[in-house]
Amino acid sequence: MTLPDLRPQPVTVSVVRTVQPGRTRQASAWAHAGQELAREWPGYLGSGWVRSAADSNEWHMLYRFADAGLLNDWEQSDERRWWIDSAADLVEVTQVERRTGIEGWFAQPGDALVTVPETVVPPRWKQMVSIFLPFFRSACWPISCCTR
Repeated sequence: MTLPDLRPQPVTVSVVRTVQPGRTRQASAWAHAGQELAREWPGYLGSGWVRSAADSNEWHMLYRFADAGLLNDWEQSDERRWWIDSAADLVEVTQVERRTGIEGWFAQPGDALVTVPETVVPPRWKQMVSIFLPFFRSACWPISCCTR
């Protein structure tokens, strides 16, 4: 019998934000400033953001902390509150998700399970015949047309 792993699990937070049209440069600077603030916080493991497309106003932002307690400390901090408040007219939060394991990122509720049937390989002799016959025909064709 194995004992469950009781060590604190890293927590990743995914935030989808909608950036006001025409404010991409400001939003980029704002996101970078948030990374710099969090970087000095205990337990910070990293962060980043991506846009759905070059002209998209929807930004997906991720940040990760060593455990839920350290994440909570960051989220309740005055520094983070100031940073979030500074973008009140710049971005709007549309979705927030927290994940503690990698499995949650790939199996969303409602995803369809697609089963791909195993490829059936024909016997070796059939493979040989299907390769040899066309080769034999093309190799013998010049000889047969010249002997008539």
